[in-house]
Amino acid sequence: NQDKLIVAAVKNEKERKDTKEERDEDITSIFNMFDKNGDGKLVTSELKSFLIALGRDPSDEEIQKIVEKADADGNGYITLDEFLLYMDDNYVLSKGQIDDLVDAFKIFDVDGSGTISKTEFRNILTKFGESEFSEEDITDIFDMIDVDHDGNVNYAEFIDMW
Repeated sequence: NQDKLIVAAVKNEKERKDTKEERDEDITSIFNMFDKNGDGKLVTSELKSFLIALGRDPSDEEIQKIVEKADADGNGYITLDEFLLYMDDNYVLSKGQIDDLVDAFKIFDVDGSGTISKTEFRNILTKFGESEFSEEDITDIFDMIDVDHDGNVNYAEFIDMW
């Protein structure tokens, strides 16, 4: 269900975490999920994946404005510390919404590696697919989703597929 993959931006103070530490841990997990190459920086393409997960369809202009707002030191990318500050100022994600995102990814990531292999992808499609997929169909779909062509679908690529 693709609704489980969409995180809503919630501005209601009642949704705030009990402690800043717990909330920062959750936001750090989200940052790491969208930091496709694991370099500790969110670049515009990774930020776009994050916004899509929030249910938005951001323009390049909107993404650039967010980078300018969040990028405190002006180096062109967003670090974890900058992301934490930006999220504190702009979004509140409930624990349930974060859990839904992670759970949906884990359905595909059977071995718990943090990525979805083509084999895992094939197994889920053939197990839950409404119709039979040919090997060629599976390869075409997987290759389309595997944006960085490393043979695995990471979390951000998974979100982009929806």
